[in-house]
Amino acid sequence: CIDALAKNLDRETALVDEKALRADLEKLGLFKDKRTMPFIMMMKGKIKANGPSALERALTFDEMDVLQKAAGYLRRTLNYERVEIESLAAGMDKAQQQLAQELKDGTHDPSGYNLAIIETSQPGSPAFVVYNPPS
Repeated sequence: CIDALAKNLDRETALVDEKALRADLEKLGLFKDKRTMPFIMMMKGKIKANGPSALERALTFDEMDVLQKAAGYLRRTLNYERVEIESLAAGMDKAQQQLAQELKDGTHDPSGYNLAIIETSQPGSPAFVVYNPPS
């Protein structure tokens, strides 16, 4: 989606060629996906607020490094027993392993990894989950 949006964005006016974008999304098979248009609208809002740089996927800092350095502060401030910070790839792997195990066993662990939440993560806007384990 981001590549199609970038391709059809006039960087000087920050306007998107809607017809060409739709054609590109249809070619990619993404136009009928119910998540595509809300995502495109969100990204167009970011372009309006931040300009074409909103489409850049790289951050100017190491997100994992910042979060790991802040883990102690987060744990103390939020009064958590433990704070775990994982990369998107590690979270996806664990979620898929958990799902496979749940399908095999016929069980469900509500405090486990949630693939739907993990998939919403994007650079600069990480996904997070807080669990309150039973005492």
